[in-house]
Amino acid sequence: MFGISFSEIILILIIALLVLGPKQLPDIVIKIRKFIIAFRHFASNLKQEVYQQSGFNELNNTKNLLIDGYQQIKNNILTNELIDIPNTGYINEPIQPELEFDKDPELF
Repeated sequence: MFGISFSEIILILIIALLVLGPKQLPDIVIKIRKFIIAFRHFASNLKQEVYQQSGFNELNNTKNLLIDGYQQIKNNILTNELIDIPNTGYINEPIQPELEFDKDPELF
């Protein structure tokens, strides 16, 4: 815990007991504990607020949708099932014009 050994914790407690006295020490420990709990709650809320405001939540949802789509396509390919793709008329058209290898390339 924080790189402090057990003997160092005991030494700190003994010094605190001598400085503060046995009557005030439990009250101070309770106040420190409440402060630590409140600080952790504040840090957690701040982290959630920054996460929501920065748009990471939407990016995470989009990532999950893409992963799910990838898994569905992968499963369809592995099971040899065909995916129904609507015919838009672009399937029969060439994607790239034919290359003419008979011509010499233009250098400039």
